[in-house]
Amino acid sequence: MEKPEITQSMIDDELVSWVVGTVEPWEQHRKDNYEPLWKELYKEWKAIWTSDSKTRDSERSRFISPALPQAIEMAVSDMEEATFNKRYWLDIDDDLSDQFKKDVEPLRDQLIEDMELAKVPSAISESYLNGAIYGTGIAKIIVSEKTEFISENGQPVEKTRIEVLTEPVSPFEFAIDPSARNVNEGLGCAHTPIKPKIDVLKKIEDGIYKDVVLGSFVDDEDLSTFGESRSSITGDRVEIIEYHGLVPAVLLMKLDDDELSQELAQDIYDIDETDMVEAIVTIGNRESLLKAVPNPFIYKDRSFIAYQHDTVPNRFCGRGIGEKGIHSQRALNAELRARQDGLALTIHPMMAIDATRLPRGFKPKVAPGKTLLSNGDPRQTYNPMHFGEMSSHTYSEAASLERMLTMATGQMDSATPIGQSPRNQTASGMSMIQSGSVKRNKRTMRNIEIDFLKPLINKTVWRYQQFDPERYPFGDYKLLPYSTMGIMAREMEQQQIANIMNVVPDGPAKGVLLQAFIDNSSIPAKQGLQDAIDATFNAPPDPMQQQLQQMQMENAMLENAKLKAEIEKLGSETIENYAQADVKQKQTEINQFNAISAVEEGELDRQEFGKN
Repeated sequence: MEKPEITQSMIDDELVSWVVGTVEPWEQHRKDNYEPLWKELYKEWKAIWTSDSKTRDSERSRFISPALPQAIEMAVSDMEEATFNKRYWLDIDDDLSDQFKKDVEPLRDQLIEDMELAKVPSAISESYLNGAIYGTGIAKIIVSEKTEFISENGQPVEKTRIEVLTEPVSPFEFAIDPSARNVNEGLGCAHTPIKPKIDVLKKIEDGIYKDVVLGSFVDDEDLSTFGESRSSITGDRVEIIEYHGLVPAVLLMKLDDDELSQELAQDIYDIDETDMVEAIVTIGNRESLLKAVPNPFIYKDRSFIAYQHDTVPNRFCGRGIGEKGIHSQRALNAELRARQDGLALTIHPMMAIDATRLPRGFKPKVAPGKTLLSNGDPRQTYNPMHFGEMSSHTYSEAASLERMLTMATGQMDSATPIGQSPRNQTASGMSMIQSGSVKRNKRTMRNIEIDFLKPLINKTVWRYQQFDPERYPFGDYKLLPYSTMGIMAREMEQQQIANIMNVVPDGPAKGVLLQAFIDNSSIPAKQGLQDAIDATFNAPPDPMQQQLQQMQMENAMLENAKLKAEIEKLGSETIENYAQADVKQKQTEINQFNAISAVEEGELDRQEFGKN
C-alpha cells in the first residue's frame, strides 16, 4: 500500500506529539514523587495557611512557626555572601601564566559588567533560594538582542547589542528524564513555564516563533499557584514546553519540492531513535509548534544548569533546607497551635446555662456590663465554666523542637533559650555550633561552584564568543568562580586573626595579619585602610635612613672585627703564657730534682767518710 504524501504540517505535528509524549511521563514522575512535599515547603516558607495545614480536625489556630523560614533565609544569605562578598566574584584559572592573566583581566572585568547589567547576580540568588527550599537550584541561559539608546554627538542613537541572561527555573516548571543525574545526561530536559499570551504574540510578530494558532490554556491543576488565591482568568496565558535534548533527526527536516525529500520524510512512520540530534523545540499549549531548530550553539551544550543543595546519590533532585527541617516544623506548628487553642479555652470566659430558666428568645452572651435575664435565681441558672490553667511545659517543649530544627537544618541559631541550650552561653559552645554550620555550608558551596557557577560562567562566555566575537574574542582561557567563605566562616576567622595579633609583636608578621583581617572585612573604607597598612608596613625605606642604617651596620661589623682580633690576640698571649709557665714549672722540677740528688750524694759521701 502506498503511503500518503508527507507535508510539513504532518512533520510538525509528529514532532509535537513526540516531544509531548516524551515530557509528560517525566512530569508525572515529578508530580508523584516530589510536588506534594514541594507545595508544603512553599507554604511553610511563605507562611500560607490552608486547610491541608491542619494537624488534627479540631485544630483552630492558624499559626505557622518562623523557624524553618529563618533557617532557609540564613542559608541563602550565607551563600550569597560567600559568592558576592567581593567585587571580583569570578577569576581566571590559577594554572595560567601571570602574563596571560593580565591579558584576560579586561575580559573578566567586561564580563562582570555585562552580567551585572543582565541582572545575573539576582538570578543566581533566586536559584539559591529555590535550592534551599526545594533541594535543587536550576537556571537557564538565554541569548537575546537588547536595543538601547546611546548618545553620539549629542544625539540619541539606537544600538543593538547581544545580552546573555540567566533565568531562574522553578522545579515545578522543570522536567527531566528520571534516570538522569544532571542536565547533560539522559534524553533531554524541558522547561514548562506559563507565559503571558502577549509575550508569545510579540515573539511571533518578531519572527522568533512561527505564526500558528496558539489554542487555549485551562489551568485545571492550579499550576500557577501553591496556596494563594487562584486566578479565574486563563485566556491571557500560554503554557510553553521548551525542550532541550535529543530529537529524531527526521522530525527536524524541512521539506523541499523534490522526490528525495519525500523519500526521506517517509521515515516519520518508522522513526529510528538511533539517529538523534541535539535540538531545541518550543511548543505552545501542548499542541502548536512554535520553534524547532537543531542546537545552534558551537559546543552543542544544553542551556540549563542545576546543582543540589545537599547531594542525593544517583538522583537529579537534591535535598534542601526545607526537606531537612519539615518534620520538626510540623511538630513545632502542632505544639504552638495546640497551646493557642488551649489558651482560648482558659482565657475567654464561658458559662453553663440552665436553658429551661431562660426567657423566650433571650440570647445570653458574656460581656462587661451586660444584663443577663433568668426565670428564677440567677445563681442556679448561670454557672461560670473554667478549664484550668495552661501547663508551662509547652514552652520548654517548643524550645526543644526549635533546637531539633536547627540540628536538622544545620543553621547556627543562638535564639534558643539558655535554659534549654546551656552551650549558647559559652564561647566554646558557640564555636562548636558555628564550626558545624560552616562545614555544612562549605559542602554546599562546593556543589554550587562545581555544578552551577562554573558551568554558568563558561556557558555565558561561550554565548558571547559566538554571537559577539568583537567584544569576546575566542581564546584558550577558562573563567572560574572566585567564591570565598561565607559571612559566618569569615567572622570565625576574623576572631582567630584578632587573637593571634594580640600575641604577635609589632613587625612585618603583624602587618600581614592586619592585611588579612582587613581583606575579610566588609567595611566601606576597606581600600583606604589597606593603603594605610601598605604605607606603614610596606613603605619604601628613606634613603637617609637607609644610609644611616648601613653606616651603623658597617660600624657594628668593624667593632665586631676589632673585638674578634682582640679576643684572638688575648687567646694567643694566654697560650704563650701557659707555655712559659709550663717551661718554668718543668725547670723548677728539674732544679728540685738535681738539688735532691746532690743532697743524697753528699749524705752518701759523709757516711763513707765516717766508716773510714
